[in-house]
Amino acid sequence: GRYVVILLQQNYLLKFFDTFALVFFITLLAHSKIVCTFAKKINTDMFGFRKIEKRYYKYTFLKRVNIRIVYDSVDFPDDMLNITQSYFSKDFVKVSYGNDINLNLGVDDTDTPTASVISNDTLLLRNEDNNIIAFISKNSIHINIEVDENYNSFEKNISKITKKVINFLHSSLSVKKIKSVILQKLNIIDFVYKRNENTVNGALTAFLNNNLVSWSHIFPDESKITQNRSSIVFEENEYNLELRYGVVSSPNKEEEKGQIFIEIQSQLYKDIDITQVLPELSLINDEIFNIFDWVLNDELKTRLENGNI
Repeated sequence: GRYVVILLQQNYLLKFFDTFALVFFITLLAHSKIVCTFAKKINTDMFGFRKIEKRYYKYTFLKRVNIRIVYDSVDFPDDMLNITQSYFSKDFVKVSYGNDINLNLGVDDTDTPTASVISNDTLLLRNEDNNIIAFISKNSIHINIEVDENYNSFEKNISKITKKVINFLHSSLSVKKIKSVILQKLNIIDFVYKRNENTVNGALTAFLNNNLVSWSHIFPDESKITQNRSSIVFEENEYNLELRYGVVSSPNKEEEKGQIFIEIQSQLYKDIDITQVLPELSLINDEIFNIFDWVLNDELKTRLENGNI
């Protein structure tokens, strides 16, 4: 009757809108040598969760990272496209204005790709593998990173491209002050179960902290539940954080499969110097990890530590 984490299964979707007005298109977790961090607790941090000293493991449930940097509106130079193409020539193989964009960000109920509506004042940048996409507008930059087999860690992957984007803002658009910084990370746990022994809803207590999900068994007939989602918002001075988590069953009723999602987003909403963006993102990333570590139960963390997924 045990729930089993799976690493390679048939695609299905978990759809919802994120804060950046993009549709999340959830695909499956690839079985690859990716770094994930867990470990011993040492003290409390920003929102009262225990601070974690990081260790590195070869599996991760991380599927997507979103970063948004907001600044006062600026004017694009006349040769903005050429400047951007030249600056990011080694990072992004395609740079185009909004009217050239045909970007699939999700699917509707008929599995038809839906396109993002981008204005002509927005540039779209794609890397060669199409797993990093950046949007540059006159008042914000949004970086979308899909985690794949090449992903290693926040410091080695996300900070590298973010640093280059920040330098571009400063050198090419003369941005000196930042109004807001947002970091969002989405984790997906795919699992299989036996319908005659377990319920989809029961996976919440099988994998997550019982203090977080003990209420999930209040319903008279859990076998009828196909989705269970929750959202909690925290605030501390100039920072806020939203934890969204839940479980969904496969839309194919013949399949005994489900997905747990853990989405954590944090925002700094005060003016800072552009040189402080990376330190702030690092601080926010550490706090997001503290919360992610708290959300998982001890059994799942032990299995990750032992490589027993």
